[in-house]
Amino acid sequence: MVRNVFLDGRTLSKPTIDSLSKLIIDRYNSGVYFGTLVNDYNM
Repeated sequence: MVRNVFLDGRTLSKPTIDSLSKLIIDRYNSGVYFGTLVNDYNM
C-alpha cells in the first residue's frame, strides 16, 4: 500500500513542490482516490 507521493527536489524547485503538494492535498480532500494521485504525480 502506497502512503506517499514522491516529488523529486533535484528536478523541481521548492515553489513547484509546494504548489504540487497543495494541489495533491486539495484533490485528495475533494474525493480523488489516493492511488490516482500517486499515478498522476509520483516521480
